[in-house]
Amino acid sequence: DQVFKSFNEGIKYWTSLRSLTLVFAQSKAISKHWLHEFCIQSLNHLNHLTSLKIDFQDCEQIQDEELSILTSEGLSYLTHLTSLDLNFARCKNITQQGLCNLASQGLKNFHLLTALSLNFERIEKLDDQGILDLCTKGLQHCKQLTSLNLDFNHCELISDQGISHLSTQGIQCLPYLIDLSLNFAKCKELTEKAVVILSQNNLTQLKSLKLHFESIIKDKDDLTQ
Repeated sequence: DQVFKSFNEGIKYWTSLRSLTLVFAQSKAISKHWLHEFCIQSLNHLNHLTSLKIDFQDCEQIQDEELSILTSEGLSYLTHLTSLDLNFARCKNITQQGLCNLASQGLKNFHLLTALSLNFERIEKLDDQGILDLCTKGLQHCKQLTSLNLDFNHCELISDQGISHLSTQGIQCLPYLIDLSLNFAKCKELTEKAVVILSQNNLTQLKSLKLHFESIIKDKDDLTQ
């Protein structure tokens, strides 16, 4: 705890920083109080930051409220960001509401953002509504995005409807997108329709495409015949 406190007190003086990478993976010291102090004492002072990467992988204490604090008290002030990479893999207590808060309180403010990477691997409470909120309350405001990387590996509540939301309410609203990577491996509710839905996007400007749909099933209607 003392190490984190000293870090918070020191980073606020690094006001010339343009790029920052922080790895807190598997840390047990992350708490609502620490996140509040981190945002107020540290992030809020980095007004010139253009690139930010934070790794919270396996920090199970990160829940919707913690994510809201990080977003509303920290990320929302970094309006000059052009690159953002957030890893919440296996933060299993995040729900659709947390994703909604990230989009509505954070992403909607990043009008200069050109590269976005979000990892929600194995967050089992995320569903189609979370995808819709991410798109309508977040991605649609990031019109300058050229690179998008979304990882929902093992998010088993996401269905073809979620892919439809992402396609029509998200990807199609990004006119400058040239690099797209989507990981929906082991999302057990997905069928072959998901791939068809994505293929219907008119993305003639794309230069790089990576799709992971391991373990998708055939059309459920076909399986019942």
